Amino acid sequence: MEDFNWYEDAAEIDVEEFEPVEKDRSQISKFFDLVKKIFNYAILICGSVYIFRYIFNKHKLNILGVSLDMILLCIIIGCGSFNLVVLSAQIFHQLLKKLGLKVVEKRFKSIYRWLSVTVWFLLCLYFLKYVKDDLNIYYRYVKSFVLSGILTGTAFTGVALAMELFYESFVTSSLLAKMKEVDMKEKIVSAMKSYRYELSESSTTDAAGCTFSEIFFGREAEANSDTNVSHINLNRGNEAVIGNVCFKSPEIHSLHDAKTLAKDVFEKATSQKEMSFNEFADIFPNAQIAIQAFAYFDANDDRTVSRKEFKDTIIQFYIDRVNLEKGFAIAKGFVDIVNDILSIVVCGFLILAYLVIFGIPLKELLALALSSALVLNFAVSGMAVDLYFNFMVLLSHPFDIGDDVIIDNTNYTVYKIGLNSTSFLGRNGGKVKFLNSVLWKKTLINMTRAPEKVLLFTFKLSSDVDADVFRNLKSRIHQYLKTRKFDFFEAFSLEAISEEAVDITELDCALILRCRSYKTKARKFGLRVEINKFLKSLFDDMGVKLL
Repeated sequence: MEDFNWYEDAAEIDVEEFEPVEKDRSQISKFFDLVKKIFNYAILICGSVYIFRYIFNKHKLNILGVSLDMILLCIIIGCGSFNLVVLSAQIFHQLLKKLGLKVVEKRFKSIYRWLSVTVWFLLCLYFLKYVKDDLNIYYRYVKSFVLSGILTGTAFTGVALAMELFYESFVTSSLLAKMKEVDMKEKIVSAMKSYRYELSESSTTDAAGCTFSEIFFGREAEANSDTNVSHINLNRGNEAVIGNVCFKSPEIHSLHDAKTLAKDVFEKATSQKEMSFNEFADIFPNAQIAIQAFAYFDANDDRTVSRKEFKDTIIQFYIDRVNLEKGFAIAKGFVDIVNDILSIVVCGFLILAYLVIFGIPLKELLALALSSALVLNFAVSGMAVDLYFNFMVLLSHPFDIGDDVIIDNTNYTVYKIGLNSTSFLGRNGGKVKFLNSVLWKKTLINMTRAPEKVLLFTFKLSSDVDADVFRNLKSRIHQYLKTRKFDFFEAFSLEAISEEAVDITELDCALILRCRSYKTKARKFGLRVEINKFLKSLFDDMGVKLL
């Protein structure tokens, strides 16, 4: 077999390498752990001082009218109860994991810190009634502080839970179509890997698992690659919860891995330059899966796949998975921004609530709030409008990375999606950036997400064409499509180009062919060349003249 360089860069395919960014701990998590550490030191120091005073029976000492022993005891009980509450929450979280309640576990994990703070402040409020007399005039201030803590913990527990639910729902709804498509491709790759290892011990270098599920679930994904199990599940187990998404580790970990897989599978399946459908079908456990998979490899009329087509398609599978992960990271970044804004708004209301709890007159607070609102209205009104349009673009999610779109009658490929702007690649390879606020006002057509992948052909016929000839024309086209079952569905449409085409001297015709799967621009152009040639030869054979 003639040498073929399996490791050269694939033409017409973006082969940018991508390494997932490791998940960074949130500021809340870091602050929470810092508080726990401070409380542990406080227990150690105050406990030592309290024991020292208890053993050596030192004289009574007051600080600002409050007994030092009472202050030490309150600190020990307060910090100790905090650690006990946190420990109880962590034990409950582990119990949920052991019981396999994945959905409840994931959501509890997002709120357990703020929930622990709320429960702790409630315990402090209960404890206060036993030290009311010892605190003297400071009791009112301590109680106000504890009430503020309860309000804060409750508010941010609700915010954390609401953002977790929004996070799940937004990720699922915005990436639903991509997840289903990539899931099918991952199953195809999984079957190919099983075929490669069936009789051969050669393998590509194992890479670390993708952090996709680590970002989403905070733990490693299972390594099972069973083709009967979805790699991207919209529901996990028997839990029918919207937004409950589970991602497995990817089947292909790098561009080199994709090329090596293509080489190993192709050379094992055939010794020829092209792989026949029968040889291709041997890769998969049954013919039905083979037929579905074969459609992705852009088979030609003689039902064969060249080495280049095979390699480029598997590389495209890898890139689609990479783009899905990028889209997931973008969605997560957007949700983080929404979370920050919501937290700021909640903090604003909490500050007003704190002032009320500490006895500031409500009338003066309302006057201050209204005057501040007027100042903010003049200062950030323009920014608010742009921010609104930015959010609308991300919420509506009209495209994903790698999608082919048409903006202002110009073809682009989505290159990068940001919170403020989106970058596209033009036909000449240049990068074009649109602000999301500007993009929202433009007419955008997403060709990749089109519910029907079609090819459109237009031509004009004389209005005196015979009806029988026209019916025969449709029949011949139908017979031809039966021979192209790997590229087109048999159903097609031959209709007027528009409802306004009512000229009796000519017929403006539109032939609409429905492709079986999404085709690249290069492949669609190749199909157009073939169909153009077929139509012209058909018209000549039938004696139909074009205008």
